[in-house]
Amino acid sequence: MPPTRLFCGNCFKYYCDTCLTFHAKVLKEHIVFGGKGVDKFVGQENALITCDFHPPKILELLCDDHAELCCNLCVALNHRMCRSISLISDVASGVYKMDDFTQLPSKVTKATGKYILTQIDDLRKTLNQLLDEMKKKTVEEIDSVIADLNESIQKDIDMCDNLHDQLKALLDKIQARDEDSESSSYIGYIKCKDKIAEVNWLLQQISTRPEATITYQPDTQAEQLRSELKTMGYIQRYPRTQLQNNSVGAHFPEESWPFLWLNQAPPVSAVCQFMQCPVPLHHSWQAG
Repeated sequence: MPPTRLFCGNCFKYYCDTCLTFHAKVLKEHIVFGGKGVDKFVGQENALITCDFHPPKILELLCDDHAELCCNLCVALNHRMCRSISLISDVASGVYKMDDFTQLPSKVTKATGKYILTQIDDLRKTLNQLLDEMKKKTVEEIDSVIADLNESIQKDIDMCDNLHDQLKALLDKIQARDEDSESSSYIGYIKCKDKIAEVNWLLQQISTRPEATITYQPDTQAEQLRSELKTMGYIQRYPRTQLQNNSVGAHFPEESWPFLWLNQAPPVSAVCQFMQCPVPLHHSWQAG
């Protein structure tokens, strides 16, 4: 079984059991971690600037060809043929004034599921507002049609009332005449017949008109949209592609290490870092 991986929090280095014995004699005051304590400590200290592939190496270089952060071991193993390697301290100059850096919080927010849910809620509010507006316009059209029908009916009612009043007034005048006023009575009689004919004509016109009805036919486009639209958008997933073993920055499962180490140096976190000790250590983290 490979030696246990031990880590000195003061030196920030890994040691095997044998080397740690010498280390403990010389540097007794240093704090040494083992097991899960190693992962906890390394995860808290300098996590931002530590190389993910070769902890606890510090990220100090940038491969311009691949736009990839590197430690010196990354460069030695995977970027030897790259044309341009820059110091991070050089390329980081003025980073606080970069647009991409200042916009980073908003970009991080947009990359979360909560932001996507907010977009869905905003879309629903927009759709609700649109539906409310469409309903308002439709109701206004219905009210306009009903108002026109009511106006037409009211005109007929007013005409009938007017003819009724005229007939009643003529009849009252005829009945008020004396029997010796035959001429006046006859004139009243003829006028009454004309008004009665006018009333009958109006009633005939009203009775033969088509029945006024209001119908509602849903918009075919709205019906089609309702039947076809199943979701409020498309959710796209971008899976990570499986990198080849010789790809830059590739992650390897732990069980593949013995075979990989036949062709290249093992990760620094998996060897004792005391001077030139080549002893491989037992690794507890899982490659992702």
